[in-house]
Amino acid sequence: MHIRLLLYLLTTLMLSQALACPSCMQLQISLSEEFEYAEAVAVAQPLQPGGTRYRVLRVLRGKLEPGRVVVAAASAFRKPVFLTTTQSEGSPLWSGQPMSAESERVIEFAEEVVKLPARKPGTSYLPKRLEFFSRYLGDREKAIADSAYAELSAAPYKELRSFSRQLGQARLRSWLEAQGTPDEYRSLYYTMLSQVPGPGDAAWLKQKTLAARRQSPVGSLPALLFAYAQVGGDSALDVIRQHYLAGDLTQRIMAVQSLRILVSENPQRKKAVLPLLHSQLRDVRLAGGLIRDLALWQDWSCAQQIYEIMMDKKSYSYVKISALRYLVGCPKPEIQEKLKNIRSHPPDWCPTWPTPFSAKEIPQ
Repeated sequence: MHIRLLLYLLTTLMLSQALACPSCMQLQISLSEEFEYAEAVAVAQPLQPGGTRYRVLRVLRGKLEPGRVVVAAASAFRKPVFLTTTQSEGSPLWSGQPMSAESERVIEFAEEVVKLPARKPGTSYLPKRLEFFSRYLGDREKAIADSAYAELSAAPYKELRSFSRQLGQARLRSWLEAQGTPDEYRSLYYTMLSQVPGPGDAAWLKQKTLAARRQSPVGSLPALLFAYAQVGGDSALDVIRQHYLAGDLTQRIMAVQSLRILVSENPQRKKAVLPLLHSQLRDVRLAGGLIRDLALWQDWSCAQQIYEIMMDKKSYSYVKISALRYLVGCPKPEIQEKLKNIRSHPPDWCPTWPTPFSAKEIPQ
């Protein structure tokens, strides 16, 4: 599972049932993402602020001659911008969104980025690209740092290990302790720190975890909880149980998301984590996604409880469907016997008989 799909971090667990990586928070599209599949990339000067006409100054990809005037989306920039198009570069209308190119250092960075191979469709990382962008994490230029973040946050968790070691625990801790570190970056840094913890990091992450429960939730909280659970072992799970799984809905959503990811990335922790997740089935706002996960993990220990959730008139229809799909895949004879009557007399919320959950439904 990749990091961007661990940092879009819980828009909500109820609306987004996809497994997420601990460090995935969506930024505006980065330079690297804008350039990756573009047919042409150029630096251009707006002919007037707010206008749609630009004069090409420098061509970074493609064969277009400087001096050509092209039309693109309007922008308020007065200084040079990057323009891209996914159509023919000869088209007078370029399809990309103008992005600031006023820094010569950013332009030099862009010149290197356009030389990188693009990731194949359906893949989230390419080692050569990770190697390049890992050198720019925490860069002083936001456009460059955002590109590095976007690339590494899209990578599978296991692919970050070597880059986490290269950066080192000390640098990751310094970024996490710095006041000005953007929250979305913190999610990635917590995730990477979980792979290279130092002797004092369990205590430090515990302190962060306890302090965070008294503050307004931030987007990096699930990544913090994930890192603490990874580094702190079962004692960390107990802290999360006491202070987050017994908290308000937002805290429980973030804790559940972190624990789900922990099991996915570290299956040997499943035995310790599952009882904590079972405790949240009683809340129908969380049950739908949890039931799906239990089915994928082939945990049938809650089959009777999930059957009761499905039959409860107060359960939402999507929770009932999720419960039925779990039960359809359950091998217990007594459960299959109960389903016979439901199948012969389908309720209103079940117009067609569903299939069991499949791991193929989950983005990887």
